[in-house]
Order: sequence, then C-alpha cells, then structure tokens
Amino acid sequence: MFLLGLFGSVCATVGFTFFSDIPGFTVMWSINRFLQSMGWGALVKITSNWFSAKVSFFLSFFFSSLQHQISKKLRNMEESWELCH
Repeated sequence: MFLLGLFGSVCATVGFTFFSDIPGFTVMWSINRFLQSMGWGALVKITSNWFSAKVSFFLSFFFSSLQHQISKKLRNMEESWELCH
C-alpha cells in the first residue's frame, strides 16, 4: 500500500506538468493528496513500534503542525508574489 501511494504520488506530481489551468491543478492536487495519505497509516504503525504512545502523539502533532505552518508560509509567499507581479 505504501509503495503504491509513493509511486502514484510521483505520477500525480508529474501529471501537474500537463495542466495549465486551475481545475486541472485541483484535480491533480486532490489525486496527489489522496495517494500521499496511503502511506500515513503504514508510517504511524512503523513509528509506533519505535516510540511510546506519548512520544508518537507528540511527533504526529509536531509534524502535522509543521506541515501546516510551512504550507501557510508558502501560500503567503505565493500571494505576495502575485501582488508584486
């Protein structure tokens, strides 16, 4: 399941290059996110064997928060870029 999601995500990322409009990007982004989520369960299962429940919860919260913060910063940079050009 993990490898299927990994390779599918690579294909979806390459698929972005075939679209130049918002609906195409939205479809490819949705497919990419779905395929990336296929690896989450396996990743949590593997890390739960290495860390205690408290540490696993903290790491999950930390990385999801980190992902949110990074995507927020990238959106802000993109909006700034669009305003300048």
